Amino acid sequence: AGVGNLRRRGELIEYTLQGNTWTALNIVPNGSPAVAGDGVPFVDPLTGFQNAYATSSDSHLIEYTRLPAGNWISDDLTAAAGGPEVKPAPEPFTDPLTGFQNAYATSTGGHLTEFTRLPAGNWISVDLTAASGGPPVTGSPAPFTAPPTRLHNAYPTSPAGPLAENTRLP
Repeated sequence: AGVGNLRRRGELIEYTLQGNTWTALNIVPNGSPAVAGDGVPFVDPLTGFQNAYATSSDSHLIEYTRLPAGNWISDDLTAAAGGPEVKPAPEPFTDPLTGFQNAYATSTGGHLTEFTRLPAGNWISVDLTAASGGPPVTGSPAPFTAPPTRLHNAYPTSPAGPLAENTRLP
């Protein structure tokens, strides 16, 4: 007898240590698109709820949220924000200047895209590559706050290989 995989294709598994016992739970709600790649955990700065961000098999950015009752829901941020299709490995981040919740992703067209939840709860997306006149990007962006300046940066790589820095000025 073999051991079955805990992660079937398209699931996002949450492992939780309760006392001395580990549990596994697929957090992708029934009827949601399959997940491509890994999920990234995050705590929502506005609600304090546990979130996970992932890319769906149809290249949409999906936010999974654990509600206080313990159940998980999902929101298609690509659809909600009118954003582009994205590659796997989004990166959530809290904007140091506004306190807004952001998620950065590389579009399938090679642009760095920022998804931002506004205080009213609605999401918008901005093509940062187009807005900054920067080069095309690949891979996963790495958001960062520069300690001396407190400026908000994102670091994706470009197809030519060097690291591209995108900085939002106050």
